[in-house]
Amino acid sequence: MPNFEVFDKRAIPMTKRPQVTIQARGTLSFNASSYHVLGEPKALELLFDREAQIIGFRPADTGSPNAYPIRPVSAGGTYVASGGAFLKYYGVDFSTPMRYDADFTDGLLMVDLKKGGRVATSNRNRAAMNAASGGLSLFNSGAGDRLDEVLQGSQPSGD
Repeated sequence: MPNFEVFDKRAIPMTKRPQVTIQARGTLSFNASSYHVLGEPKALELLFDREAQIIGFRPADTGSPNAYPIRPVSAGGTYVASGGAFLKYYGVDFSTPMRYDADFTDGLLMVDLKKGGRVATSNRNRAAMNAASGGLSLFNSGAGDRLDEVLQGSQPSGD
């Protein structure tokens, strides 16, 4: 009889770098890689180094007075926690959704705000922009140059 092994899907290394998104309403969004390196916790503690401008996240007991519950958004591997009060208290701008690469060291997932992030666009927003542009992809040559015209209802110029 064959000597089968059960495949442990957790044995495959994560293909994406851990990332944290600070959404426009202060929600903190974690990709599957960041959630996994944290140990897939039910709650987090939020930490901040004012001088270094680094946000830290570490697993917490759900009963801890400083714990913020973290929950899945969908089957897509995104997890969210409330962060508006935390961000306001430390003066972290969240007027524009920003996605940051995160590092995991000594049990902490860290986001260095000084390194900067990139504007985060949700899949819904991309789909809406694509539909409004008549199916033009922003990544096609020239489409991005004419997006404003298309969204405003005028015909793109032929230049």
